[in-house]
Amino acid sequence: MVRNILRKYSFLFRYPEENYKENAKELGEILKNRFPEIYEKYREFEREIVKTDIDTLREIYTRTFDLNPSCPPYIGYHLFEDSYKKGEFLVKLKEVYKNSDFEFDEKELPDHLSVILEFISFKGFDDEDVKVIIDEGLMLSFDKMRICFKNGKNPYKSLIESLELLLKKGSIPEIKEKDNHE
Repeated sequence: MVRNILRKYSFLFRYPEENYKENAKELGEILKNRFPEIYEKYREFEREIVKTDIDTLREIYTRTFDLNPSCPPYIGYHLFEDSYKKGEFLVKLKEVYKNSDFEFDEKELPDHLSVILEFISFKGFDDEDVKVIIDEGLMLSFDKMRICFKNGKNPYKSLIESLELLLKKGSIPEIKEKDNHE
């Protein structure tokens, strides 16, 4: 179940496609029924997405992640900005993926949030590489991404906050137990 949730989050961090709203609703239903405390953070995103047309969703996504220099969906940027270390990080990340037999669409960089979430869903929370990526990559990136949400209302704020809550809880028995029994 948690792996399916992570795949849904992964989809929602991609540029909106025609079935974007359906995925947002499906994730909302899963969270509401299984993890209500996470749904509390998520529901603002769902409400905004469901009532917004696809062209406006694409505009919001682009404004949030592509045009806003403090909020790109690439964790390497948040960790290293444009230094040479970011390149080293990308190479190491591709190596981790290759060693795990994880394949991704290489049209996207390996540090894109959607790719990272697919990897976590592929490996699970117990994997050592996943723990490092979450603790030393995603959580630090989320801290920096919050800057772009200080001014104004943006549905992606609640998407990130709910994902952060899920990832923080990912190592607790409740999440693992629900995932193992489904």
